[in-house]
Amino acid sequence: MAEELEVSGIIAVVCAGLMQNSESVRSRFITPRQFYNGLVLLKLIRELLNNTVFVILGVLVVRIIRDDLIIGNTNSQWIVIGILLYLTNLLVRYFYGLLSKMGNKESIIFALGESMEQ
Repeated sequence: MAEELEVSGIIAVVCAGLMQNSESVRSRFITPRQFYNGLVLLKLIRELLNNTVFVILGVLVVRIIRDDLIIGNTNSQWIVIGILLYLTNLLVRYFYGLLSKMGNKESIIFALGESMEQ
């Protein structure tokens, strides 16, 4: 719709988000059941979109690696860099958990997982 009006799509999405937020604040106390159902729906949509992005990313990574193997480009430098960055991220998150006075088990879970919303 923004493209048809020849305006920025990003700004249109931001404005829609601001409008949705202001409307949800007003309707929070009017219809609490509908408000709760809306929150559950938004969380479901957010999870679906987030998972879709990672599925697409996984498919692209597999295609890129497969194409490199077919072409004969065996330069695995980027794969090694990616693995090192991932391991560094795990270590930083683990030590952050320990410094935050989490136990050893909680620090491992924190390093491997993502924070839970409460």
